[in-house]
Amino acid sequence: MAHSKFLSICYFLRFIYTYVIFGILAFIIAPISCIILAVVTLRGRDIRNNALAMGFGKFMRKAIGFNLEIRNKHQVPEDNAIYILNHQSMLDIVILAHLIPARCILITKRSIMYTVPLFALAIYLCGHQMINRSNREQSISSLKEAVEDMKKKKTSTFAFPEGTRTVDSKLQPFKKGAFHMAVQAQFPLVPMVISTFEHVINFKSWKVIGSKFIVEVLPVIPTEGRTASDVEELLDQSYHTMNETFLKINKEVIEEKKTK
Repeated sequence: MAHSKFLSICYFLRFIYTYVIFGILAFIIAPISCIILAVVTLRGRDIRNNALAMGFGKFMRKAIGFNLEIRNKHQVPEDNAIYILNHQSMLDIVILAHLIPARCILITKRSIMYTVPLFALAIYLCGHQMINRSNREQSISSLKEAVEDMKKKKTSTFAFPEGTRTVDSKLQPFKKGAFHMAVQAQFPLVPMVISTFEHVINFKSWKVIGSKFIVEVLPVIPTEGRTASDVEELLDQSYHTMNETFLKINKEVIEEKKTK
């Protein structure tokens, strides 16, 4: 009985602590966000704004207290590439800030303009590409423009091939857009896998219930000499290796949490 009361008190104190921390962060972050938005707005649409966004993401990770273990970062190529990652939350940005080069554009869906307009504005000002997935012709045209832009400006790209957020213990089926871009640009694919947020944040209550993330950079997949006929093979190869890694690192995070 005494032990049960003690646990209840501990959970209550942790609940209060979490909301106090988020309150303090909101008080600090709001003016910083406004300053950053003002700077990038004055500069206009420019990929150099990414450096500010990445810096903000790194600050957020440290402020929230996320612990990040990045494996095989040496496999990130120095030349241009197309990075593919699993997508779980808007908080992905605090992890991506430690992985993605500053001269790297995001390929995302245009519908976020209506669901998260402020975030969409930031994406636009950083020079990222939004595509209309509901219109196949426009989508293909936008991807071709993005490929030409990548070659011209010598930038890399990162994309979430699931096309939506991971909602359970495995990755969602991949869409082909990023793989078509890879063979058109002849840029290598760099798969990266982020462990689940499920054991770090309770998104229903926004309570922080853990802190450990594992990010594993997988071997680069060359696309030189590959054509549109190879897209399906590249997609399958990427999906299977990423999904296996996702399951593996999630198990590690869970087991480590149990021992604490």
